[in-house]
Amino acid sequence: MRKFRIKGLTTGVEFDLNNKKFFIYAPKNLGIKVKNEYLKIFNERFVVNSEYQYQDFSANLLFAGYKEYETFRDFVAKNIKNGFNFYYNPYPGVERYIICDISSLDKSELESDGTLRCPIVITPRSYWLTNQISESSFVEDENVGKAYLFDDLESDELFQYNYGYKESEDEVIDLFRYNYVYATAGLGETLLVNNADFETALKITLTGPCVNPYIQLVDINDNIIQDARFNITINEDEKFVINSDPKNLQIAKVNNIGVAVDETNSQDFSRTTYLTLPVGEYTLKISEDSSRNVKGVVEFKLQFRGA
Repeated sequence: MRKFRIKGLTTGVEFDLNNKKFFIYAPKNLGIKVKNEYLKIFNERFVVNSEYQYQDFSANLLFAGYKEYETFRDFVAKNIKNGFNFYYNPYPGVERYIICDISSLDKSELESDGTLRCPIVITPRSYWLTNQISESSFVEDENVGKAYLFDDLESDELFQYNYGYKESEDEVIDLFRYNYVYATAGLGETLLVNNADFETALKITLTGPCVNPYIQLVDINDNIIQDARFNITINEDEKFVINSDPKNLQIAKVNNIGVAVDETNSQDFSRTTYLTLPVGEYTLKISEDSSRNVKGVVEFKLQFRGA
């Protein structure tokens, strides 16, 4: 069964939209629009350019009564400035979301059963996203397999493994069914899998101690696709953050109480610095000037054309 929920980015309040008080149905246009340009040669047309565009999607919200309607209207009013995360479970085990605005919420007449059925229009600010987290050094032996993300990322053990890849011979593996990354043996590196539709920004957090960190993104042939080097010393109780999200660009050292200091000038300006993950499989390698193994966490969002 498909499920929906919405979260206000100002208040943090969430509404489950799958119950008797608040129920969303008949959603339309959950994908994105594609505008193609064509070149006609004789009787054939060839696509020469494609432009992806967000599109509003609509649905109906069923409220159990006026009280529920007014509660939801108040929720919208308090969060309209910063927007919302709208979450969608297309099938069990998968949840995607968009950052969005609520463009309209119409008020309908009271039905004979006391409910209200109100049209709602949602305007996306992003593609459909899933959050991914991977750690360098999270595999320290020779095992290779799939690393499934726990729902609770605060778990002491972030990953669990399915070394056989299939639970049974009859199982069909659906790449979009599970939130996982592939795990390979090795210290100071992790394999990142982008099985979505678009290149995506990386947020890399290194944990000290570390001197002059060097980060490489390499392809399956070990060719360096992007790299970044920094002239900086990170102490044991500090972290170093490189965020490539265009809306949140950051190169900063963070101390043990969370105070961040800008370190943009520590970068080697001849290199990529703000790393992104293209579609496909790539290895992120992290090293430093000493022989220590550098530990880091890599965060990124998978971006899909549709839900």
